[in-house]
Amino acid sequence: MADSTVSSNIVWDVVRSHNAFLRKRRGVAFSAEKGNLRNRHGYKWSGLAQRKVVSVHDEVSMKDDEPVRRIVMTVSSGNASHPSTSVETTAVEGRMDAVKAIKAVNEATYGTYFRPDMRSMALARLSALRNSRRTAFPERTVSRATRFRKEQASYDHLNAEEDEAEE
Repeated sequence: MADSTVSSNIVWDVVRSHNAFLRKRRGVAFSAEKGNLRNRHGYKWSGLAQRKVVSVHDEVSMKDDEPVRRIVMTVSSGNASHPSTSVETTAVEGRMDAVKAIKAVNEATYGTYFRPDMRSMALARLSALRNSRRTAFPERTVSRATRFRKEQASYDHLNAEEDEAEE
């Protein structure tokens, strides 16, 4: 997050070519910073240079000696002079279902002068994190009777053609 006394353009000029979150792979630049919903290295998506930032990420905490995973949304208001109130963290999954989680992201970004594309990117990140937590369904085994019925149905048209040819 950019400090309120420094222009976000100046912050971007400083961190653009060298920072700890920059990852260059095969000529493409990615970023690992919090607040960068697309993980792309660019001013538009930067969590370091922008004043208002939304971050949706996975968080692991310990509870009763067991790891607990939850999806957390962090919203920054850009008020650097009051650090305790400038960042608001909300757990959007772990206690909420999908509709409530989407509603929480919409409420945090809508009406607080966030860009509309930030809202859609936050919802896309939330959806991707929720889908990554799903367990795969076991493969269903087809019963022998079902296989026999399918094989029988595939030969029915041959029997009908033979009957027509005999008549």
